[in-house]
Amino acid sequence: MLLAMATLAAPARFAFAQPQVRMVSLGVLTPDPREPDTATWRTFASELARLGWTEGRNLRVERRFVDMGRLDVLDRMARDLVEARVDVIYAAGGSATALAAKKATATVPIVFYSSADPVGMGLVSSLAHPGTNLTGSSIQSLDLLTKQFQLLRRVSRKLTSIAYINSADRRDSALSTASVAAASAAARALGVRIQFVYASSIDEVEPQLQRLVQSGVDGTVISGSASFSDAVLEKIAALLVAYRLPSLGGATEGFLLDYGVSEDALARVAARYVDKILRGAKPADLPVDLGSVFGFVLNLATAKALGLDIPPDILIQATDVIR
Repeated sequence: MLLAMATLAAPARFAFAQPQVRMVSLGVLTPDPREPDTATWRTFASELARLGWTEGRNLRVERRFVDMGRLDVLDRMARDLVEARVDVIYAAGGSATALAAKKATATVPIVFYSSADPVGMGLVSSLAHPGTNLTGSSIQSLDLLTKQFQLLRRVSRKLTSIAYINSADRRDSALSTASVAAASAAARALGVRIQFVYASSIDEVEPQLQRLVQSGVDGTVISGSASFSDAVLEKIAALLVAYRLPSLGGATEGFLLDYGVSEDALARVAARYVDKILRGAKPADLPVDLGSVFGFVLNLATAKALGLDIPPDILIQATDVIR
C-alpha cells in the first residue's frame, strides 16, 4: 500500500517542471538612445514577438547606442557587440551602422534596417544574392530620389536649383559618394541644378546657405545619410524657413516634406530577416528587400510659415500630416 502511494505521488514532484527555453541573443547597434521607446522599435519587437521571439522570454537584447555626432565610437560599439557573442546584429541606424558592423565581423550575421546603396558600399555582392554575412533593405534608389525632387517641385511650385546638405564627416565616405551620385543623377533627370553643402554644425550651414540663396537656390534637401543630431536638424529646418526655402527632410524636425519607404515596413522586414537567421538561414542567401510601401509626410506648419498653399491633389496623397 505504501509502495503504491509512493508510486502515485512520485509524479507530483515533477508536476511543475518546465521544458528549457532556448535563449538567443540579438545585438542592436543604434544611433538613438530612445530606441526601445520609438515607434519603429515597437513595430520591430511586435513583429519578432509574432514570429515567436520575445525579449526576456527567449530573446536577450544587447543594445549599444551611438550618437550620430560621435561616429568615432561607432566601430568600437560594433566590436563590443561581437565580443558579447550575440547571435545576430541588427544595424538599426542604416548604412553607417551596417558598415561599422561589417568592419567588426565577417561571421556574425548582420541585418541592416536600411541602406542607400548596399552594393556600391560593399555591404553585399548583389541585391539578389548578398553573398556576405549581411542582408536587409535598400531604400535609396534613383527612382526614389527623382520622386522626392518631383514632389518638392510640385509643392513649392518651382524648383530650379537645389542645395543638398550633408555632414562634413561623411564627405569622403562610400556612403556620401553613393548619395551624391544618386542625387546628381536625379537632378539631371529633372533638369535641376544641384549644389552640395558639407557642414558639421549649424554655424557652418548658415553662411553656405546665404551664399547659395544669393546664387539662385530655391530648394533644399537633407541627405538621408547625414549624421546630424535631431537638435541640429531642427535648427537647420528653422534656418531654411527663415531663408524661405522649401525643404525635403524629416517633417517631424520641421522640414516641409518627407517621402520614402515606410519606417514600419522596414522594421517588419528587419524582424523577419532576424527570425529567418535565428532559424538557420544565412544572410548570403536572403535577397536585399527593395521597399515597396511608401510614406509621404507633409508639415503644414512649415508650409504656412513659407507662405505655401499645398495643392489638394498633393495633400490627399500624404500618409501623414503635421499641423
